[in-house]
Amino acid sequence: MTDVWNWNWRRHPTGRALGDLSSLNFLINGLVLDSSNDDKWTWALEDSGQFSVKSLCKAIHNKLFVREAESPSFRWNSWVPRKVNICAWRVALNRLPTSDNLMQRGVQLSSSLCAFCGLVDENRDHCLLSCPRVKSLWVKIWSWWGSPALFNPSLPDILMGSFEFLKDKWVSRAFHGVCLTTLWHIWNWRNKISHATLVDERIAFCDEDIFPVVQRISLLWVSNRASKYRVTWNQWIHSPAEMRPP
Repeated sequence: MTDVWNWNWRRHPTGRALGDLSSLNFLINGLVLDSSNDDKWTWALEDSGQFSVKSLCKAIHNKLFVREAESPSFRWNSWVPRKVNICAWRVALNRLPTSDNLMQRGVQLSSSLCAFCGLVDENRDHCLLSCPRVKSLWVKIWSWWGSPALFNPSLPDILMGSFEFLKDKWVSRAFHGVCLTTLWHIWNWRNKISHATLVDERIAFCDEDIFPVVQRISLLWVSNRASKYRVTWNQWIHSPAEMRPP
C-alpha cells in the first residue's frame, strides 16, 4: 500500500482522522483503475448507479431520525428558555465540544485537562457533574431543595427530571428547570475559564461562586413561564420544595 499511495500531508492526521485514514486505505487497497473508460459518477445507493430522489430521502431519514431505543435521555422543560433546553439536549447527545469530543474530531488542543480542576482529562460527565468544583455546586443545589442525604443522581436522571423525593408535579418540574439552568451555567462557567487569556483572570473565574446566580436566574425564568407557580424571593430561597400552585 505504501508503495502505491504517497500521502503529502500539510499536517499529519491525529485522533479521529487516523481512523478515517485507515478506512480510506481499506477502501482503495488493491483498487485497479480502468484507463479504457472515461471517469464517471455513480450513485452508490442504487444498484443501477443512477441517482434517485427516493434513495436519497431514505438515506436522510435513516440518518436523522433515530429509533426510539437510541433516543437520548432528556425531557424538554418549557419553564426555562429554549437555549437552556438545547444545551441540555446536546448534553444528552454528548455533543458539547468537551476536550475528549474535540480530540476525537482531530482537533489539536494545548491541554485536554478539566478546566475546573486541571487534574483529569475533560469529558461530559466529569465537566458537568463529578468534578470536585462542580460537585460542590450541585451539593448546594441539593441542600437548597431539601434532597435526601444520599441523593446522588446521574446525569441522565438530571436530564430526565427523575426526582423521586419530590411528589408534587409542579415542584418537580420547577426543580428540573433549576437543574437544567445549573447545567447551562456550568457550561458557560467552563467556557469563561477555558477562554481566559490571563492567568489571574483564569484563577478569578475558577474561584467564582455561581450558586447565587443560579438561584436568581432560575427564579426569573420559572416564575415568568409558569403561570400557576408564583413565588416570592423569600420563598424561593428558603423553602422552594414546599411551595404549591394556588
